[in-house]
Amino acid sequence: MISINAKKIAHCFYWILACLLAINLLILFLKHYSNFGIPVSIYNLFNFDREANIPSLFSVLLLLFSGFAFLLNRYFEQNEKLFKGWTIISALFFYLSLDEGSQIHESIMDIIRMFYNGSGAFYFVWVIPAIALVAILFFLLYKFFVLLPKPFKKQLLSGIFFYLLGAIIMEMVGGFYVSKFGDASITYPLLIVIEESLEIFGSIIIFIAAINSLRDNSKEINVKVI
Repeated sequence: MISINAKKIAHCFYWILACLLAINLLILFLKHYSNFGIPVSIYNLFNFDREANIPSLFSVLLLLFSGFAFLLNRYFEQNEKLFKGWTIISALFFYLSLDEGSQIHESIMDIIRMFYNGSGAFYFVWVIPAIALVAILFFLLYKFFVLLPKPFKKQLLSGIFFYLLGAIIMEMVGGFYVSKFGDASITYPLLIVIEESLEIFGSIIIFIAAINSLRDNSKEINVKVI
């Protein structure tokens, strides 16, 4: 029997997020409000607005783990009506993990800007197809969410809410700010901190929800989630 202590995993992930958040705030304030010289390598290693660093790796792994957890739920699921939903949501999180690591949406943004140079809340124009994708997924997964057990559904939807609040809403807020005031002050980096923190926070909730769901879906094959 495989035992997974979801509560301990959640506490561990929340502590990692808190530490990354504290370090990021520290280096931002040192850069903008002190004469202390921060090595560029250290700044880039922990900055939420940089890629291929520790916060980015943490986000990639959370999304990847969620994809695998949803895939396991699909494998163990007894209700055939939920097969399609588990498959779609698993594939979605595998894609989100890939995008987080390789920044596919940046390439999409470059293509869109060939036709529409966004401004205001749509300064980062990739949010336009992202909003459309969320709407499409809502219709594709509506019946799936209706059939899910209430406790799991509530936890999963709360995680999705925080993730979208960071990934789309705060991205639009940041885009509006940059288009109006630029990114020279500390305000924009702080908006990025809020955005990325919400994304990671939502990802943690989603992953824990997927793990908790295994408690009901895997009884016959002796996988125990504590």
